[in-house]
Amino acid sequence: GPYDSPSGISSPGHRFGAPMTDAEVADAIAAFGRAAGEAARLGFDSVELHGAHGYLIDQFFWDGTNERDDLFGGPSIGERARFAAEILKSVRAAVGPDFPVIIRLSQWKQQDFATKLAHTPAEMEAWLQPLVDAGADMLHCSQRRFWEPEFEGSHLNFAGWAKKLAGVPTITV
Repeated sequence: GPYDSPSGISSPGHRFGAPMTDAEVADAIAAFGRAAGEAARLGFDSVELHGAHGYLIDQFFWDGTNERDDLFGGPSIGERARFAAEILKSVRAAVGPDFPVIIRLSQWKQQDFATKLAHTPAEMEAWLQPLVDAGADMLHCSQRRFWEPEFEGSHLNFAGWAKKLAGVPTITV
């Protein structure tokens, strides 16, 4: 059956349905906040949002699945990060300032192992900084080969660059 996606695209060139409406986007943002608030209320120690591997949040990040021309789309990774940033603001409002919030991120997608969201450190900073500003305490950086450098000319992997650019703890996997 149909499921939510930014543009009704499962991978570049594969349309399967309609883009999320403004109301559906707002509902998804609010739902993440409600779920995180319930996790905190139930006694969990933290929450981690899955913003990687081609799932919903990641579909907004990726220009291959996000063709929106509204607040949640655009040509730059910083513009396409707005959906995740709004989710993180909703989560942070629900859990308060002292509850750890993690977001898992990946350059690669299950639909395309070789794709990259950020081709340069500047693009990576434009992607990650809004997430930290919105409430992410830690970035869980999924890399298919964690031992490989993220950018040519540097020994740092994705998690190393994320820590350097965003200044928060990272996880590498």
